[in-house]
Amino acid sequence: MDLQDYKKAFAQAQADLEKLTEEREEIDRKISKLKQAIIGLAPLADDDTITMGQLWVPEWTAIGITDMIREILSSAEKPLTPVEVRDRLLQMKPEMKEQVNLMASIHTVLKRLVPREAYSSTSKTGDIVYRRRRRFHVGVRRRTGAFGDLKPVTEDT
Repeated sequence: MDLQDYKKAFAQAQADLEKLTEEREEIDRKISKLKQAIIGLAPLADDDTITMGQLWVPEWTAIGITDMIREILSSAEKPLTPVEVRDRLLQMKPEMKEQVNLMASIHTVLKRLVPREAYSSTSKTGDIVYRRRRRFHVGVRRRTGAFGDLKPVTEDT
């Protein structure tokens, strides 16, 4: 194999990794939505056999508000306002309604997640909205280097 073959194989491996990562993120988003639906539907179906532990990663011993907000943002198809995050949080865990200053806690967590895990923007209506960042992105720069070769990059999008 010569240098061009290695470059082709490298670029193909990067493209494959990017595609699989995107597919995994889509599957994770669907799983998260189903978990939230089950949590919301269980009381309506008068079914108490589902516990939070069955719907969350087993290694989590205590599900904190930060992890719940991460899950909510991961499953969202569009950026969410803090009020929408609160509404989904209360669907998942209705007893949080009793928490004093719940909205202050939500705002604190959202601001702490920005910029590493989430980003914020302003919606058309002027509301601040939040969306979870992609976990992993590998790409190839579109600009070429000094010798005309493509440069691999890893970036957080």
